[in-house]
Amino acid sequence: MFTLGIVIGLVGAVFQALSYLFTRRFVMREHKTPVQILALGHVWMMVFSICLLPLVWKTPKAGWGAVRPVLQSGGFYLLGQACFFWTLRHIAASRASPLLGGKLLFVAAFGVFLFGQKLTPLQGVAIVLTAVSVFLLNRVGGALGGKVIFGFLLVFTGYALSDLSIPLAIAAMDHKGGTPATLLAVALTYIVCGVAGLAMLARVRGIEKKDWAQALPFAVCWYGGMACFFESIELVGVMFAVILQSTRALVSLALGEILSRRGLAHIEQKVEFADRLRQGAATLLMCGAIALYVLGKT
Repeated sequence: MFTLGIVIGLVGAVFQALSYLFTRRFVMREHKTPVQILALGHVWMMVFSICLLPLVWKTPKAGWGAVRPVLQSGGFYLLGQACFFWTLRHIAASRASPLLGGKLLFVAAFGVFLFGQKLTPLQGVAIVLTAVSVFLLNRVGGALGGKVIFGFLLVFTGYALSDLSIPLAIAAMDHKGGTPATLLAVALTYIVCGVAGLAMLARVRGIEKKDWAQALPFAVCWYGGMACFFESIELVGVMFAVILQSTRALVSLALGEILSRRGLAHIEQKVEFADRLRQGAATLLMCGAIALYVLGKT
């Protein structure tokens, strides 16, 4: 089951890397905004969840107590997602995705100080290496502006608190866990997010019929990626699942190189070869830090 959790986590990372490209493609169109795809995408995901619900429904073991972790997971996620979509108007997906590895720092910090988790010395070193790799990635293509850095801090905070709430949501469905409980947690979380999407949709202007079709690829990839992420958390634990999720950086770099070579400048900016090497080296450093973290856990 541990090996299966690794495979599922890596598949989820691929889905998420693809979702970032579809997000950037949407927001780079004329008069299109992150709020529009945030609203449309989550209404789509609510539809997916409603279709999934009859297949996995079982009265949560925690009863009404399941509401709190589901709201925590969905609410903090929406905060992080909204801020990330905003950053994609100012930074290419292949550059933004590796920077998301910095979320590990926030997951570790919140896990220790708010959730009572423990860190070994090797894991502490791994976290420092992650910080170094994020700094190197920040320098590729020029330094990030202050607004984007602030945006990423909010992204990390929202995503990290959401990730740490996911095990609580799954346990609230069934303390024994299992795939049905995991998928039920996914469905309920994204129904909550879909309600927020409907509320946003009522206020958003400029949405056309074709925008629903444009938002669908993002919704499919993100929902698939998060279903894999929830299941990976259930099988290997939240910290290791976050580590596996960080491999989306390598996928994004590969996709970014392919798109830039094909001249799709409206989706991916052209990156000099030297910067691409530096970007890849920093990402590999992050992966090394990830491996060290896992060794520190054993």
